[in-house]
Amino acid sequence: MLPKKRRVDKNSFKKLFKNGKTIKSEVFTLKIRYTGNSLNKFSVVVPISVEKMATKRNKLKRRGRSILVKNIDKIKNGIDVAVFIKKEAKDLKFADFNRELTTLLEKSGLLGKKQN
Repeated sequence: MLPKKRRVDKNSFKKLFKNGKTIKSEVFTLKIRYTGNSLNKFSVVVPISVEKMATKRNKLKRRGRSILVKNIDKIKNGIDVAVFIKKEAKDLKFADFNRELTTLLEKSGLLGKKQN
């Protein structure tokens, strides 16, 4: 689970959505905003248009958050990231979901070497 201090708040989300850089794949869309803060903040969004049932949307959010938490030490500092999950993701197995999101994070240049 993402600690509260690692989650994007409402005001930051508005700025992120308005001014963030967008990177897309078939399964995900990333919005990235460089803040210069020492902590990275993350948000995972699954619209109702992807899945009507809240339990299934929550499952997709948990998957996305778990991948972000697993890679949190490798992600460069000073950014806010919002991961928007598309319809194509709901039929993926976790391994494929993980590979797709990790690949997109690498393409965006967010994943660097592990920090200590």
